[in-house]
Amino acid sequence: MDFEGLESFLSVAKTKSISKAANLLHITQPTLSTRIRKLEEELGFVLLTRSWEGVTLSKEGYHFLPNAVQLLQELSNASFRLTGADATQHNYSFKTISNDPKVFRIGMNIWLAPIFTEQIITEMALSFPDIEYRFVTRPTNILKDLMEYECTHVNIFYQNEKETPFTSTPIYEDEMVLVCSKKDYAAIKGDPKNVGILNKPYLVFDNPVLANNIRFITSAISHLDVHRFQEVDDLNILASCISKGIGYSILPASIFQHYFSQSYAASTQMVPFSGSLWTLPIHLEYNSDPDALFKGPIQSIQNNLLQFFNKVNVS
Repeated sequence: MDFEGLESFLSVAKTKSISKAANLLHITQPTLSTRIRKLEEELGFVLLTRSWEGVTLSKEGYHFLPNAVQLLQELSNASFRLTGADATQHNYSFKTISNDPKVFRIGMNIWLAPIFTEQIITEMALSFPDIEYRFVTRPTNILKDLMEYECTHVNIFYQNEKETPFTSTPIYEDEMVLVCSKKDYAAIKGDPKNVGILNKPYLVFDNPVLANNIRFITSAISHLDVHRFQEVDDLNILASCISKGIGYSILPASIFQHYFSQSYAASTQMVPFSGSLWTLPIHLEYNSDPDALFKGPIQSIQNNLLQFFNKVNVS
């Protein structure tokens, strides 16, 4: 992603003016326009709507704006953490730790991390107490890219269509389920096909996990004949909205069981689809020729997760 393009787009969004944004960045207007045009070409959609009255964000631009802010902030944070305002001992130590090839790096999908972290920590403490390790939590596509750069040694994620040259082992087929309030469950008589009678919005969870598996969601929406939508970008807000009967959504069963079972068990209900129409495969991925030091931990984590899901299936 073009850093200068992001910076230029955000400046226009803030000032609502090409000329003011150019002055803010100390560049010419043609230069700023060129940067934004290149960013639009890279993204594949128009960010700004230009007219005689001025410049405004397009519909896509409004949607992309929070992502642009986050991307730019993450780049700035990474730069500061590795260089800092001065060459302090803290910054030097951080760089040393981050680049240590002897640290076992476990990549985990941001949704799956809370489910498996405790198990993996326990396994590492019992079987490999002398190996240092760290968790890297990112969406699936980023984890796959990180492994290509040897930034992770093993990844655990919801599989998607992006192919990699690494060994990928299926761990579990996570069933997609309808999630609604207890009252709505009674209203639809336990049948997901009846959600239309609720006259409530489908809560679209704007999250990289589901964005990477959008075909499942679009298929489910078509199957349920959904016409009303409301976008939510935080899991806690999603859970609260569902528990209050604001709307309903479709989520992986493991996510519901982990996130909803504690705080929202009394007010929400998981509703399986007939015949398990949609599943998200959970995979464990690693280099087929891993560092000798990490072969044991990789195999141990794989066996541990397989045993965990075997117990889930039995129960």
